Amino acid sequence: MPELPEIQALVDGLSSALVGREVASANAWQPATVKTAVPALSDLPGRRVSGVWRRGKLIGVDFEGIALVIHLMQGGRLGLAKTTNTRPGRNVALSIGLNDGEALRLRESGTEHRANVHLLVDSDLAWRLDPGTDLVVQLHLQPSGKPALLQPVIGFYFGDRPATRTP
Repeated sequence: MPELPEIQALVDGLSSALVGREVASANAWQPATVKTAVPALSDLPGRRVSGVWRRGKLIGVDFEGIALVIHLMQGGRLGLAKTTNTRPGRNVALSIGLNDGEALRLRESGTEHRANVHLLVDSDLAWRLDPGTDLVVQLHLQPSGKPALLQPVIGFYFGDRPATRTP
């Protein structure tokens, strides 16, 4: 899994390379990588990249009101490549084609394919929790029949703008 300095360097490089460029196409070559249905990848073409950011180990790419949030997990790699007229290699999970012949590609090495992508409307990125609010988490487990160590993790990410949504 890439560590924070590597992710920050990636975000800095992608920010200078992507901001202002227009999306020509968006394809999920491994459909299970995209974890949300609304907004759809098909909403990205025609929008310009307005920013690239990082929250913890999540990478975000803003497309004029829609945020693409990426978690690389262990084998995910994100970078620019030349656009081709054919399907890219088998390790390409997601490809965002730009109007100048390059594409932002999420690649996964290995066979586990755990990297994931969420598309969110900018206003859906943060929820405001008032003081005294209870946060209830429900965990669903699938028994495997073998002893297993449970290590659930809950991540909190803090925004740089006040949240307007409430639960």
